Parts: sequence; C-alpha cells; structure tokens
Amino acid sequence: GVNFPVKRVIFTNLKIGPIDMDVSRYRQACGRAGRVGYSKFGESFIIAQTPEVLKKAKKLFNSTLTPIQSCLRKEYKGLSRLLLDFISGIGGASSNSIQNFLKHTFLAVETSFEEIKDPAKAALLFLKKRNLVKWEIQHKQWVSTKLGKATWCSSLDDKE
Repeated sequence: GVNFPVKRVIFTNLKIGPIDMDVSRYRQACGRAGRVGYSKFGESFIIAQTPEVLKKAKKLFNSTLTPIQSCLRKEYKGLSRLLLDFISGIGGASSNSIQNFLKHTFLAVETSFEEIKDPAKAALLFLKKRNLVKWEIQHKQWVSTKLGKATWCSSLDDKE
C-alpha cells in the first residue's frame, strides 16, 4: 500500500486488475490525497475516456458505503489466531491483559465485551488443546509453546 502524502489522486481507469473498483476501494484511494498535517485538502480526478467509464464514475460518486463489520464476528473465526498473535507477539499474556486487548478490538466495539468472553475462552482452550499455548503457573500468564511460536512466525493458520 501507499503510505505517503500526495496532493492529488488521478484515476485513469476504475479497475483493480480485471475487477471493477467498488465504492470502498475508490474512497480509500481518494483518501490518500490531502493527508492531515500535510495539506488542508486533497484532490481526486477520474479521466473518463469512454461513456462507460463516465457512467461507472458517476455511480461511485453517488454510492454510499456499506457498513463495515468485524472479520472476527462470523462464528468468531480468526479469534484463536488473533490470540496466538497477541500472546506470541508480546512474549506472554496474563488473563487481564488478554481481556484488555480484546476490549479494544473492533469486535468488542461492534458487539460488547460480554458477548465475546465465551468465544475468547473457547479460542484459548482450542490453542491449548493444539499445544500452541500453555498456562504458565509461575508467571500467571499464557505463553506460546515452540509449536505456537513456529506457527506465529510462519503465519500459518492455527487450524492447519
């Protein structure tokens, strides 16, 4: 991705590869122009060389964004991987630090922390059963096992 300030974004077509750009990708790309701290505003232009591109451009201008939803929400898939990443990334995590972390996810904002407590416990037990994390009694924290660290470093899915 592009992460530097620009004054304007110019589109010569409205495709990402062979796929038509949707409104969220279009607005995301437009948002690259006029970064806070660099300028007060940004500009975006579409060079519509055909009536078809002009029609698509007008549709993008007038479309509303669809509401976003946490990728963790659907059946809480990904929650175990998120917890493995968190535990491995900081070298161990107490139950309180895990709760605090989860309270700051988009999932917790979208629903409530109370709703994700049980799925989070189930995800931790899944990781423990798979020998990816273990409870360290001495330090009162969850830590990654060697297999858990290898899974974390490899970016493999925790279910593979």
